[in-house]
Order: sequence, then C-alpha cells, then structure tokens
Amino acid sequence: METHLEWDNEVEKMSEEKRPQARVSRVILILIGIGMVVSLYFIVSATAGYFQNPQGSQWQTQLLYGLLILGAIWLFNFWIKGRSKKIEWHTVSQLKCEQEGCEYSEIRDFKEGDYVYKKLGNCPLCGGQDTLYIDLIYAYNPLEVTTQSTEIAQSA
Repeated sequence: METHLEWDNEVEKMSEEKRPQARVSRVILILIGIGMVVSLYFIVSATAGYFQNPQGSQWQTQLLYGLLILGAIWLFNFWIKGRSKKIEWHTVSQLKCEQEGCEYSEIRDFKEGDYVYKKLGNCPLCGGQDTLYIDLIYAYNPLEVTTQSTEIAQSA
C-alpha cells in the first residue's frame, strides 16, 4: 500500500524529470524572440527603404527576409505543438474501512461529489455499518503506470 510520503516522493521525481525539458523550452523561447526581433528589423528597414526609394529592390528583399523569418517561426510553433503530448490524468478515489482489524481497501474511478473522509456505507468485507469511507483522492498518468509496469516485467 502506498503511503502519503511515497506519493510525495513520486511527485517530486516527476517534477525533477521535467526540469531539463523546461530548460529546452526557455532556449526555444529565446530563439523565437531573437527571430522576431530580426524579422521586425527587416520589415522596418524595408518600410524605411520603400519611402526613401520606392523603385529600388533592396526594400523588397528586406521585406521578404522578414516575412520568411516570421513564417519559419509560425511553422516551428505548429511543429512544436504537434510534438508535445497532452498528459491525461486519471483521477481515482481510494476507499477504506475504518473498522479495526478490517483491511478492506478499494480503488475506484473518481465520482463527482467525492471528497476525503466521505462516508459511503457498509463495508463489503466485514459488513461494518457505515464504516466505508474515502481515504484518498489522487490523479495519475495511466501511460506512466503502463510504462513502469512494462519495465518492471522486463527486468524480472
């Protein structure tokens, strides 16, 4: 049976694993920011060049460079969004019997209206009157549980 301390340790491990990804995201944001500044420079230069010499082709080239950089940033943004996986958490309620000596415990899907220490009725194991209650409510990523189960099975 997993205790609260073990659950806190698991949450801490998950947050540590995501830290390198956060660093990469910052680098990507900095590169996008630099790209935006460069493209803005090209577009402003093209506008100024147009008013100085509307017949020249230099302003058209600068405008093209600026728009190409903006387009590349836009496509990169869609590529990143397509790669990122949305984590779908599965919320469950852990039920326990408060009768001394009864070891009944069950995990079921979370239902609207569930809250910790909510009385649910009679215990199916010992038959205690109004002894079944919600002990824990938590969420987990089913993909991580499946991956961990597979790794454990392969190492055995």
